[in-house]
Amino acid sequence: MAVIITKVCCASSGWWRFTSTAVRQHLEAFLYRSRLCPPDEADLTKLVEAADDTLFQRIISNDNHVLFSLLPPQSDSHYELR
Repeated sequence: MAVIITKVCCASSGWWRFTSTAVRQHLEAFLYRSRLCPPDEADLTKLVEAADDTLFQRIISNDNHVLFSLLPPQSDSHYELR
């Protein structure tokens, strides 16, 4: 179970946004039919978003990450309300 889901989620941040709803439903149906994922965990959208969030957190927390240099400079906003 974990191997298939890991492989799907591994590069999902690169291709997930380009898939249609029908393709996403086919992928979820595949996971459900193959019994690789219990029905309550078959929401592939949540798994992909979690993987994407994890990747982003790793990028912003490690200034030696390859993708860190592509981030915009961090802004320090100080608000003085009064």
